[in-house]
Amino acid sequence: MDSPVRGFAYEAVGPVEESHLRGGREILERSAETWRIPVVALEEDRGADGWAERTASAVTRLVAG
Repeated sequence: MDSPVRGFAYEAVGPVEESHLRGGREILERSAETWRIPVVALEEDRGADGWAERTASAVTRLVAG
């Protein structure tokens, strides 16, 4: 099966219950295996200095790979 999705970035931190974040990570990992797409879990809080630049870099590597 082929997917039109070429990569997926999951924001693995944030103001939601930890169980929801864990569930999202499990879905991310299963999706990567099922559709053989590259994924990245973004582990850094948006408030961190340089977050936008590091996130953009991670997404660029993700889709370039």
